Amino acid sequence: MKKNAHGIAQICKENGVSEELTSRLQTLASLHGSLAEILPKAKGLCGNEKAQQAIEELERLYANLKACVYDHGIHLDFSIVNDMDYYNGIIFQGFVDGIPTGVLSGGRYDNLVHKCGKNADALGFAVYMDMLERYGEEEKSYDVDALLLCDENTDTIGKLRAVQMLQSMGLSVAVQKQDDGRLKYKQLCRLSESGVEVIG
Repeated sequence: MKKNAHGIAQICKENGVSEELTSRLQTLASLHGSLAEILPKAKGLCGNEKAQQAIEELERLYANLKACVYDHGIHLDFSIVNDMDYYNGIIFQGFVDGIPTGVLSGGRYDNLVHKCGKNADALGFAVYMDMLERYGEEEKSYDVDALLLCDENTDTIGKLRAVQMLQSMGLSVAVQKQDDGRLKYKQLCRLSESGVEVIG
């Protein structure tokens, strides 16, 4: 469902959920922000004892994190949806600056442990090492390695050969008639009768 208010309304309508409860669910799904900011708002949306207990669990978690000075950079988002047949409580994701997607995800899966005959609670997570490998990569300050300038009289085969030659050197290449300032590049080259010349 995520933040799809219309989808939430449709599901609620199909299942005979009251307008008041539908509105609460839509508001809840839209809540996201710091724990200090969001918990009081979520508490005001509680409509039964089970929801109240869930908020109280979050409040205890926040109090523990705050006591250990780990509460910074933690956001609460009620729109996150994982495999709810697997998880039965809090689910979480971890992010680091410079990587566009999560590098960690997990949550509580008590029911799975109980099915295995263990009288215990469980919490686990996965760290995506392939995503962490991107951490620290410098963002390129240019669009291509080489901008190759060719005039309109240059034949197509000549352009292709020049591009192939530059690419064989491990360079990314763009071809234009002139440098119009829209592309950032490391080298400016020109294709002439004598071959490819580096001019800037």
